[in-house]
Amino acid sequence: MPDHPPLLLIPGLMCDGRVFAAQTAAFPTAVAAPGFGAVASLPEMASRALAGAPERFLLLGHSMGARVALEIWRAAPSRVLGLALVATGVHPVRPGEAD
Repeated sequence: MPDHPPLLLIPGLMCDGRVFAAQTAAFPTAVAAPGFGAVASLPEMASRALAGAPERFLLLGHSMGARVALEIWRAAPSRVLGLALVATGVHPVRPGEAD
């Protein structure tokens, strides 16, 4: 099997890493970020994900996790080898959305 870079999976709103159980089982280099609990901002979520991430990685974010993935890419672009955004919006947070 060729050497593949790690794949970091970022879960969406009200999810945690368990949502990616099938993917982490199927792809040996895949790791899922844990959920974000009470973390309230995208930069804080990105910082938490980056703290446990490999040095360089492929990145996939789902739903709100894709917004976190964009923040990861903004904060540490040299660490991100590729980026996939799944089922998300990329507009700024709208009034009342954070609630």
